[in-house]
Amino acid sequence: MSARGTACSACDRCVDSVGAVSIGGNLALATVKGFLGVLGGSQALVADAVHSFADLISSGLLFVGLRVASRPADERHQFGYGKVEFIVAVGIYLLLLAAGGYILYDSAHMIIHGERVNPSFVTVFGALLSVVGNELMYRHSRCAGSRVNSPSMLANSVEKRADVYSSLAVLVGIVGAKCSIHVLDPLAAVLVACLILHSSLKGLWEALQGLMDSSLPADLIERVEATVREVPGVLELGRLRSREMGQRIWVELEVLTDGNRTLDEAENLRKEIARAAAGCADRPGEFVVHLRPSPALGDPP
Repeated sequence: MSARGTACSACDRCVDSVGAVSIGGNLALATVKGFLGVLGGSQALVADAVHSFADLISSGLLFVGLRVASRPADERHQFGYGKVEFIVAVGIYLLLLAAGGYILYDSAHMIIHGERVNPSFVTVFGALLSVVGNELMYRHSRCAGSRVNSPSMLANSVEKRADVYSSLAVLVGIVGAKCSIHVLDPLAAVLVACLILHSSLKGLWEALQGLMDSSLPADLIERVEATVREVPGVLELGRLRSREMGQRIWVELEVLTDGNRTLDEAENLRKEIARAAAGCADRPGEFVVHLRPSPALGDPP
């Protein structure tokens, strides 16, 4: 096998393992942080463990969503199951909103009531472990999601990066508490909660747009139109429609051409246009071409 083939095979295995890695990693982190947080007397670490438990639930949704979205189209779902990924992404971002809201509420409560904590040194180890573990899961999910343009994988990677910031805030708070600067813990948690809420609201909006059949980015549409116009036999473009379908895309375009072509010539032209349009995209999809006779040349005999 060539080096390229080996690399592609490794990437495919990486993509397939995202769900399992997220579930296993979050389960391990949530258990360790919860245990060390209670044992070491750190409210921040316990809150971060609750966040990881929320991530565990969303990772389970991701795992199920990817399995369902990979199913081929059937008679009842003729466009496939790609939309499942947007539904999963919405679920992930809603859970992330809930976790961010909880962290914000708990941190504000500590500031208002002036709660003072004195965690043991073992909680520092828990926070450091969380930072490293979440960063590794972020890189894994981000790489895999970018490779296959998966909304749910990218949503999961955003979640992991938010977890890194959350764990860093916990680490700063624990160190601050050990240095008798107790307010650093809740202040850092408030900052992280705001970052989590901002990223999850943005991602939730994008996922909802996908569910509502939003069109593809304008630059991609412009590339498709420019490329199709260069195909010999294309006189003008009519209506072009597009939409997101999870990892796949759907493009439907109307092309004006000479109405005097034979059926074989028209079919060959349609296939050539579809190939040219597909070459402009950075991910697989369906490219439907409708040929129409140009009014300037008259209708076909």
